[in-house]
Amino acid sequence: MTKKLAGHPALEPGEVVAHAVYGLGKNALAMADGISRSAWPGARPGPQLHKDITTGYVREVEQLTQGADSAGFAAEMRRNGVLAVTDRRLLFFAKSTVVGKPKELTAAIDRGQVVDARYESPVLAVRLADGSVAALHVPRSQSPLRFLEALGLGPIAS
Repeated sequence: MTKKLAGHPALEPGEVVAHAVYGLGKNALAMADGISRSAWPGARPGPQLHKDITTGYVREVEQLTQGADSAGFAAEMRRNGVLAVTDRRLLFFAKSTVVGKPKELTAAIDRGQVVDARYESPVLAVRLADGSVAALHVPRSQSPLRFLEALGLGPIAS
C-alpha cells in the first residue's frame, strides 16, 4: 500500500510516506455482524472466525475508545480505508477496497499528535493527543508492526 501513495497529490512537497496499511473500519464490521444476525434471527452466533473479526473487533475498539472523543481524525477511521504515516503527518484515505490507489485524502493530523499506538491482532489503534482513539481492523499481511516502527513506537516482530 505504501508504494501506491508515492507521489500522491495530497502529499506536501518533500513529504515521504514511511508506511501505509489498509484496514476495515468499525462501521463496516458492525454492519456485517448485524446483517449476519438479522439474516438468521434466533440463530447462534456465526463461526468463531466471523465472531473474532466482527463482534470481537467492535468490542475491542469500544473498550479502547471508552470515554474518548470520537470527533475529527478518529471519527473518519470508522470507515474502511488506508492509514499512512509520513515523516510529518498521519493520513487517512477512505477507500472501500484494497485494490487500486487511494484517491481522496479524508483526514490528516500532525504526527506530533500521536500519543501512543498498538497492534493487538487484528486491531491497530492509535491514541491521539485530544484523547480520541483511531482504530482499524488490519490483517497481518498489511505489516501493521512495520507501521508502529514507522511511528517510532516499536520494532518489527520477527
